Amino acid sequence: MSLSGRTVFLDRDGTLNKKPAEGSYVTKAADLELLPGAAEAVRILNEAGALAVVVTNQRGIARGLMTEDDLANVHRALTRRLASRGAYLDAIYHCPHDIGQCECRKPEIGMLRRAFDEIPAATQMGAALVGDSDSDIEAARRAKITAVAIAERSRCLRLVPDIRAASLLDAMRILERSRPCSVATRKTSITVTMAEERDTADSWPGQRTTGASR
Repeated sequence: MSLSGRTVFLDRDGTLNKKPAEGSYVTKAADLELLPGAAEAVRILNEAGALAVVVTNQRGIARGLMTEDDLANVHRALTRRLASRGAYLDAIYHCPHDIGQCECRKPEIGMLRRAFDEIPAATQMGAALVGDSDSDIEAARRAKITAVAIAERSRCLRLVPDIRAASLLDAMRILERSRPCSVATRKTSITVTMAEERDTADSWPGQRTTGASR
């Protein structure tokens, strides 16, 4: 099955950009560093006609370590850097809440529900969530969509994803040739190897950003 028409949710830290140290957050644009191949991976989604939707927990807001404006500046930097490589995000959802204070912080699926409700083309059929933590895998399970884990951190994961990939770029390539997983058919995990990384600058169609707080 191709990526055309599919909705692919992307965790941010550790999936699109370098993950900060435990307990730290990306609070300003200067701290944002795209991971190798991340822009090309998003561009693959764009060119295939798939939706690229970021869903990110940003507890630093609840802890008073950053503001909504700080996060908006980081996300503007993210979209600019993707744009310089010919890629764009269809939407960005974030949860600013502390643990146990909402229904949107992953592994809860409030952000995914909002995306399905608010983006006309978003569909659960064939959808996937790509991330680097157990909360991403659990959110995918609860939403009954394919769970994809980035292998850089998967060795310490407690849960078993449907797909393991060495990078976001490899994840997109395996999703291109895989059949959508469902809760009823999950049996094994697939591992792929690191692919060659490329960065190409093209035009940028556009994006929109939506916070997930209620």
